[in-house]
Amino acid sequence: MLRMKSGDGITDDTDAINNATFDGNRCTYYSNCQSETTTPAIIYFPPGTYIVSEPLVMLYYTQFVGDANDLPVIKGTPDFYGIALLDSDPYLAYGYNWWQNQNNFWRHVRNFVLDLTEMPPTGAYHGLHWQTAQGTSVQNVVFNMIQGNPNSTQYVRLVKL
Repeated sequence: MLRMKSGDGITDDTDAINNATFDGNRCTYYSNCQSETTTPAIIYFPPGTYIVSEPLVMLYYTQFVGDANDLPVIKGTPDFYGIALLDSDPYLAYGYNWWQNQNNFWRHVRNFVLDLTEMPPTGAYHGLHWQTAQGTSVQNVVFNMIQGNPNSTQYVRLVKL
């Protein structure tokens, strides 16, 4: 289990969190693996506000777990670049997903506030980019979005297949 340092609400934590997630011999889009689930990771977030400017990439067999009594906040920056705060299937070259859409296995997100209020009000920005899911869960997650801006395209859409 990897434990993140407490977010201070000022420093961009994107690289630190992604580096912790990619640490070790894990199946990433940088490695030569075929959707392996052999190296699990739990990334624990103590209370705090974690500033991110790009998506936090969730690999196979990865759990993001926040403190259940004092939910950590993952907050997007005004210049955020990417599809979502948490991304389980990044788009790479030519606009294609790295994993096949149905290959979202063993990912879990628990005990967070996902804050989109500082992100641009229009565009394809989401709290989660979470496609077809098998053996996954999203629990105790609060979505904070822009309120009162008629031009905002932020919304929650849950699709049950």
